[in-house]
Amino acid sequence: MKVLIHKDLILGFIKQNLKDKEQQLQINQIFNNKNLVFLFSKNFFSFIEKEIEEKYREEFIYLVNKLRDGKFDEFTPKINTSKTSIDFEDEFDGKVNTSGKSKTFEEEFIEIFNTATNNVVLALSLNTPSPAIKQAIPQIAIFTQQKKPNYHWLVVNLAICSPFTLSVDEADFKNDTQTDKFFDDLFSIPKKIESATIFDDFQVFKDKKYFMLKNSNVSYCTRLKGKPENIETLNTQLKLLKIEFSESSLWRKDEGSHTRRIVFEGFVVNPDIAINQAKVSTNKIWSIHIRFGEELAKTMLAIRDKEYQEYKPNL
Repeated sequence: MKVLIHKDLILGFIKQNLKDKEQQLQINQIFNNKNLVFLFSKNFFSFIEKEIEEKYREEFIYLVNKLRDGKFDEFTPKINTSKTSIDFEDEFDGKVNTSGKSKTFEEEFIEIFNTATNNVVLALSLNTPSPAIKQAIPQIAIFTQQKKPNYHWLVVNLAICSPFTLSVDEADFKNDTQTDKFFDDLFSIPKKIESATIFDDFQVFKDKKYFMLKNSNVSYCTRLKGKPENIETLNTQLKLLKIEFSESSLWRKDEGSHTRRIVFEGFVVNPDIAINQAKVSTNKIWSIHIRFGEELAKTMLAIRDKEYQEYKPNL
């Protein structure tokens, strides 16, 4: 999972002086998560270096070297750990934005986000960023605005726990509107959702939680027998599916096991109840499990291709 960190979070990590100890702990957990890929460039650190007080220089160099030792594919580091200062212009061979034309940190931050090829990049800041960043990166999550289970809480905790599972249950929601909003937030994390695959043996096509997928290419996998006497049912289900999702395909197999999964842009979502039954007003015991894992997502799509058949009516 790729992450882009605003300078206020970096400074918070270096100084370790946040009044909110939980937020300080979260920042530390993110920087110590070796499964994350942090995005930056030589200009990015050059802007931050200008704001580093002399008493924090060693901590700053420590952080840069810590990032160097992690799993980063956006630059080729050449840092000498014995140095007490860093010439970013000479020693960072950035692959994100090496033009040096960005005049402000905001411009550099936005450029890095837009240049990243992945559809999923978690942008994080401690406080509300500048209007320019908010407008350019509406997906940015803000630490100080976290309140479970809102968007900011969701993104921050996905960064903390990746690649492991993040879960919520009915007790985390006050009403059904908030539950629907949670799915809107979840589907808003990627820059765009090019395709999604839904595994659901109960053919729940219509639900507010799917609103953000309406314009995506959706493969719907379900239990439907392909016998000649079922053709009318298959045709009806395909028509209903296309009403809800403009670009969609129906995948079927004869037998099922009440499978429920939503796969999109590397995310695998596992509701333990039918999606239209995830309501606090009518059901008191259910959970939703979320995991980001591109290999896991590929495995799920391989299951679709191997065990299901796309239904194509004879026109």
